[in-house]
Amino acid sequence: MSNKRKQMESQRLAIANRWYWRWLPNRNWQAIMFVGFGTAAMILLVSWVRGLPSDLNIRAAVVAILWLLFTALVYARDRALAQLSR
Repeated sequence: MSNKRKQMESQRLAIANRWYWRWLPNRNWQAIMFVGFGTAAMILLVSWVRGLPSDLNIRAAVVAILWLLFTALVYARDRALAQLSR
């Protein structure tokens, strides 16, 4: 790999890392997102492998959406509490 290509990849990695930590600032948020999307992915995988009806795919989407909503609510609550404590 040339130095220029390594530098470009390093810059891309740095940008992705900044974006990741901006939206998931601590390990609690990472755990919530991992569990939520992991559950949805497992439901999708099992439904595809077993050839089960598509309503399980809808369930997986609902699980992912509910986890995102839950995460957003907890995040908003934490931000509001942080503002009040200042």
